[in-house]
Amino acid sequence: MRPDHRSAVAGQRREKMRARLVEAALLVVAAKGLDGAMIDDVAAAAGVSRGSFYNHFFTLQELLLAANR
Repeated sequence: MRPDHRSAVAGQRREKMRARLVEAALLVVAAKGLDGAMIDDVAAAAGVSRGSFYNHFFTLQELLLAANR
């Protein structure tokens, strides 16, 4: 059975957003340090809402662990 095209596209969009958040987190941490980085800073740098952040990660630490992979 062939995968549903909509599911495949949604998965690609999700991965692109995760990558965007990871990139933004790296930039924010580089500028503010680990202790100064906040979820709102990462969301702003990625151009998304805080809710979008939480759709992909529970915490900033989880996001940073994903960036380390």
